[in-house]
Amino acid sequence: MFGLFDATNLSIRRNDAGETSPWVSSVSEAHPANPLVSVVIPAFNRERRIGKAIKSVLAQTFQDFEIIVVDDGSRDETAENAIKLACSEPRVRVIRFETNQGAQAARNAGARAARGKWLSFLDSDDEWLPRSLEMRLRIAAAENAEVVHSDCYILRNDKRQELFNVPALRGEIYSELLSYPGPMFQAMLMSANAFRQIGGLDETIVAYQEWETAIRLGRRFRFAYESAPTFVYDCQGHDTISKDERRSAQGYSQVVRKHLFPMMLRLGPRLFRTTIVSLPDIILWLETPGRQEYPTLSLSYGPPTFGVMLID
Repeated sequence: MFGLFDATNLSIRRNDAGETSPWVSSVSEAHPANPLVSVVIPAFNRERRIGKAIKSVLAQTFQDFEIIVVDDGSRDETAENAIKLACSEPRVRVIRFETNQGAQAARNAGARAARGKWLSFLDSDDEWLPRSLEMRLRIAAAENAEVVHSDCYILRNDKRQELFNVPALRGEIYSELLSYPGPMFQAMLMSANAFRQIGGLDETIVAYQEWETAIRLGRRFRFAYESAPTFVYDCQGHDTISKDERRSAQGYSQVVRKHLFPMMLRLGPRLFRTTIVSLPDIILWLETPGRQEYPTLSLSYGPPTFGVMLID
């Protein structure tokens, strides 16, 4: 169960059955009825970071958007901080889960509440660069693409900010996506039509969620690519999924199992073994009872070297 908050009175709107109803503000004229872009920000226990993420969207050079913050059952002041911003900015709405449901469920909830023709996601600990929307919308129009992604900067623990070198995948990229991950959620801009056609996000995938989503998008739609960075990927935190090695291994295994047949069919046995070489090791490790030590995951982009190596 979750509630949709009206920033004017912070009330939860529910129907007679106790379910949430579509959010309608008492000052609805101040809210864009048909924004071009809906930006969904899932958040869990990010009271210190959520404001920065929201403000990075508000600072965009392209301004025809709405922001939907989905608080995923936070136990801190994440939702309250987002609501404070919503009180002064009518384009911000806040959805609040009563219990933690996971990032994919939060993204889906935000997408279902979205009113824009385009849909984009931003993680609550990252931030967009000022021209992020402008650049991606421009290239989407120029290339008549329903999905756009881009490169980004990565911010590491030593405060170094450097180019992440996301693979420049464009056009018909289904085969490439079956081989290795590419687009990241923070840079993916997709049409609402594309999101609907793939049936939303798979909430069972615990990691590599954007890889699994991109595979399904790539099967149906052409991708465009913006080579300039459009966001900052902050890896300084201690609670990021990418630092949870067991969860990363589980997610990688889930994606490969789900798309195993097309991977084998498209890549062939030899390339499949080269690209997804470590899957049996991951599965064996995950299914070993009482295993105490976690492996180290060595991740890199690009065929055919992408893989997950288990190093004891």
